[in-house]
This record gives sequence, C-alpha cells and structure tokens, in this order.
Amino acid sequence: MEPLVFRSRIDPWLAAVTFGPVVLASGMVVRRAIVTQRAPGVVLIATFGVALGLLLWVFLATTYRITSRDLLVRSGPLRITVPLSEIGRVRRTRSVLSAPALSLRRLEVSYGKHSQVVISPADEEGFLTALRERAPGFELSASEP
Repeated sequence: MEPLVFRSRIDPWLAAVTFGPVVLASGMVVRRAIVTQRAPGVVLIATFGVALGLLLWVFLATTYRITSRDLLVRSGPLRITVPLSEIGRVRRTRSVLSAPALSLRRLEVSYGKHSQVVISPADEEGFLTALRERAPGFELSASEP
C-alpha cells in the first residue's frame, strides 16, 4: 500500500510570529555592523544562521505520512511514529501547546495508553478519510470550539 503524505497547514500569522524575531534581530546585527563598520562575530552570524535554518526546516518539511502500519509525523528534526493499530481517538482542537503543527486548526491523535500528538494537516478531510481507511477502529470526537 502506497504511503499517503499530507503537508501541514500553515497559519500566516504564526509564520510571522516565528520568523519575525529572527529577521528583526538579524537586521539589528547587520545595521549595527554597518554603523560601527565592524563585522559581526562569526558566532553571532552562525547563531542566526542555525536559527533561521531550523525554522525553515520545520516550515518546509512538516508532513504527516500514513503508511500501511504507521502514522509518521515529521517536523524538522522531530520524528514521531504512531502505530495505526494503537490510535484510539482523534479530536479537533485549537490548542496552543507546542506541537508539530503550523496552524491552530489541529487534530489531536490519541494512541497507546496515554500518548498523543497534535498535528495540522492542510487537507484535514482527506487526512481523516485516509486514516479511517487504514486505522478504522478510532473514534472521531466532536469539534472543539
């Protein structure tokens, strides 16, 4: 069975809040370097480069892959494997807690005894349909306000 890949929905305001401070701080460093005519330190440049690289990795590579056996959540360096046979409940949520989700329109996937992962597939209905086909035993809870 071919794996199905779903990209994360991205809220523009979340991208602005995430990238804004890094871009602003980088601009301040460049401005200071121009005014003082001194090059910023290698460590400072490397720090902003790493921060920007990590943010780009997360925003460009957050995906949810449904295979025949697992839901694979990938978000930058984060890797979570959820066995489809262990998914008990999926519910819509707008939780602001940190998660591999780039939107506040989210799905909370509960699995195992007490584990859960919060995701935000751009094609939510397509994701739920594919999940129902491959993990038919889960309960879809009512929408959260």
